[in-house]
Amino acid sequence: MKISHSAKETFLQCGEKYRLHYQERLRSKIYPSFFLLGGAFDEALNCLLLSKKRPENFTEEERLLFEQDPYVVLDNELTTQVFNGETIYVPTFIYAKYFSKDFDVSLIEDEDLMLINSTAERTGYNSLTAGSCEEFILTCRNEIKTSKRLDDDAQVLYNLINWCTCRRRLRYLLEMYEKDVLPLVHEVFAVQKKVELSAGDHTLIGYIDVVLSYVDEPDVVYVTDNKLASKGYPDNAIDDAVQLATYCEHEETNKASFIVTEKPLRKRDPRHRIQILKGEITEELFEKTFDEFGEVVYAVENGEFEKTGMDGSRQECFSFGQRCQFYNTCRGEPEKDFLIKLEGNK
Repeated sequence: MKISHSAKETFLQCGEKYRLHYQERLRSKIYPSFFLLGGAFDEALNCLLLSKKRPENFTEEERLLFEQDPYVVLDNELTTQVFNGETIYVPTFIYAKYFSKDFDVSLIEDEDLMLINSTAERTGYNSLTAGSCEEFILTCRNEIKTSKRLDDDAQVLYNLINWCTCRRRLRYLLEMYEKDVLPLVHEVFAVQKKVELSAGDHTLIGYIDVVLSYVDEPDVVYVTDNKLASKGYPDNAIDDAVQLATYCEHEETNKASFIVTEKPLRKRDPRHRIQILKGEITEELFEKTFDEFGEVVYAVENGEFEKTGMDGSRQECFSFGQRCQFYNTCRGEPEKDFLIKLEGNK
């Protein structure tokens, strides 16, 4: 049996959530912004970080990525993606879900207004300025709060305006990462390195964001996870980094680090914040990680899918402030969850 780190963590959060996602292959039609933005930013960082890898050690895939401009990679990834098995045009994708912190009127430029107004004209809206874009966003938010949805034309325009400011923010953060982080990196040894750890007939799989060394410790190799986050991480974040523990086991090291880029921009300089957190994975965390893996495999093989959050607390039904996509399905009202079933094998 093969299981990814994310699948393992899904099961630990809720066995029924795992079953519905991985066995029943149910998916939400809604595409939250933190997923669509995070994946695009990661791909651009991969391109950027390859400038610190020795060209003679490139794989063919890395060579092709290195030859691209990271800002073009970011734009391409933000424009076209595969979601639920279909290729989507992200800027006006009607099922994208943006949040209040995604919009920042100060980031709107003339180029954005040209794109926004071409869509506004097509959908029957008057020409917009940056100020009226902000008014439109606030009006839409109030409408969403009261009626829970917008009409299709309003939703498309609302999503496009949010997308434009998100794109500007990520381009700025990529520039700051290049300016602040790259000079601190001594050498990159791999990006998106595949991990496979086997125990008997079972395999835990995943991908390491980047394996690197830092200028202040050129001889120390760190297994590193890039994070695009809504807020900074605590200084001791490595102490509970189960994903990094998995990857460190594969790389036969206990040295791990996070590079955390905060999405929100401040009103005063410096407008951005990027953390580099280093630490060591403890033996206790190594053991916990693989004990959990064994427990998950045993439960899945035996069809044991406990449904958590049904005792009235509902705490397990929320993650990062967002309600589980199967919340209503677990309560007998699947029509409220806006789900589709993917075709293909389990």
